[in-house]
Amino acid sequence: GITSDFERSFALLNHLPCDIFLASHGSFFHFVKKQEGLLRGDANAFIDPDGYKTYLRESEHEFRNKVAQQKTTQK
Repeated sequence: GITSDFERSFALLNHLPCDIFLASHGSFFHFVKKQEGLLRGDANAFIDPDGYKTYLRESEHEFRNKVAQQKTTQK
């Protein structure tokens, strides 16, 4: 089902290397802050492998909390 699809996706994404993290919304990867850095001359402003890992960790944590919540309300 959808839960196992998400679990497989998180497992895959956690093993993929990522130097430049971009997402569907700028707030997910601190676009404005990185753009400001780029405009100040920081050629590496968008290089953020740690930001990628943090986003994945937080997203997976939120996902697992929602799944657990749904399981308790189904009882």
